[in-house]
Amino acid sequence: MVDSKIKELRMVFNKWKGELGEEHVRFHIILNTFLPIMNYETDNCRLEEKIGKGFCDILVPIKGKKTLLIEVKNGEHVLTNTDIEQVKRYATSRGQEYAILTNGKEYILLNFNISSQPVASGDVLKSNIVFWFDIFKDKGKELTDLQYFNYLSYENLYDMETTDFFADIAQYKIWKFEDGLSELSWVAYQSTLYNYYDFIAEKYKKYQGIYGRMSEDDFEEFIYTRKRNGTKSSIKTVANNHTHIFDMLSLMKKRGKISHFNFEENRTKSLESFLETENKKIPVRLKGDDISKAVEMYSSKKNSARNIVVYLMCVTLGMERSEILNMKWENFDSDFRHINLYGRKIELNNMLKRYLQLFQKEQGRKKGYLFVALYNGKYKKVTESTINDVFNEFKKVEEYGDVYSPKFLKNCLILSMFYDGYSIEDIIYVTNIDMKNLAKYITTEMIVERRKGTMNWSKLYDGILCE
Repeated sequence: MVDSKIKELRMVFNKWKGELGEEHVRFHIILNTFLPIMNYETDNCRLEEKIGKGFCDILVPIKGKKTLLIEVKNGEHVLTNTDIEQVKRYATSRGQEYAILTNGKEYILLNFNISSQPVASGDVLKSNIVFWFDIFKDKGKELTDLQYFNYLSYENLYDMETTDFFADIAQYKIWKFEDGLSELSWVAYQSTLYNYYDFIAEKYKKYQGIYGRMSEDDFEEFIYTRKRNGTKSSIKTVANNHTHIFDMLSLMKKRGKISHFNFEENRTKSLESFLETENKKIPVRLKGDDISKAVEMYSSKKNSARNIVVYLMCVTLGMERSEILNMKWENFDSDFRHINLYGRKIELNNMLKRYLQLFQKEQGRKKGYLFVALYNGKYKKVTESTINDVFNEFKKVEEYGDVYSPKFLKNCLILSMFYDGYSIEDIIYVTNIDMKNLAKYITTEMIVERRKGTMNWSKLYDGILCE
């Protein structure tokens, strides 16, 4: 389905068809339509801003010294390398990372922090281009699918900065081409990466700090929610997607773009959850006896307080690996009554509170990451393998097998909270699950079956229905 914003741009472009000189495109299509619908403030836009020996058509103030430069051509103009070189002169002289080149029909987002040695294929376009949209063509060679058009908006480009994920993909593409990857092979990589980072942007709603939080749990959720066959996706599809994402992350780390990431290097190990039987994947309603047995199992082993805290964070708060790894003591208040999680203040249960106090006493630390190890005399947060080790203990217990994982326990928590009488609001508040994903575990039939009592119409419309 075509976005309403694109429909509006098409309508305005067609309205001025035959009068698409640069001035009409600038005012009617860009200044009065594109910028407002993409939530840019237009009152302080500067037109024909002199930059060096030229004049930038539209300069949109953002915040501080940050501005968005837009170069406008007439509606019949074919956008070329020369146009991009012109925009690059404007942007680099003002120290701006992003700029847009457009003729009202095509919109090219350029990022001038992307580097290449030499310029890819001798083509300036392939060095700095992030997106190239044509509002009348959903797909085409060199064109970006219109489903990503909203990444040109103020929110995505400057507020949440999620467009930066796609600039990273563009940089990764340059590196891969320099290493000899073919155009044909890139098609498969790009499809996976665009879909994955669109999922990540939607889930986290920001760019800063997310590479350090992404984990195998995110990848698993991505496959389940974004791939056509979901949980029934072939292992080959899953493996290929994992390869594309892992390769980008590892190359970004190698090139110094990111400091670390949480994906498993061993692809076979990371795909274990997809090789499990369907019966093992189905969440179950947990009882008090299940929790007691797990705590008892950990109590007789090494690092018991730490492992019990990890387990309880999963089974009572629905935390996933990346969230556990990045948890800090500062997320809790001084007496462990509450935790700040997902931007929400959540009351802690007494059991988790008790083991957090014990774990903190053992560690003797009240600041920094919860789960750390001593490396070269300095405390650093543990890797994902440490969390995996916690759950590997379940594999030694015959009745549990190898099904237990943070993701599985989160799903069990959702089901257990529902059957123990918690409201949908409470379930979402604690687990941070999205409404559309909640339907995978709590069906309409389950809600109807649970409901009891009579309708109280006095709550609706200020009670006017019952007067």
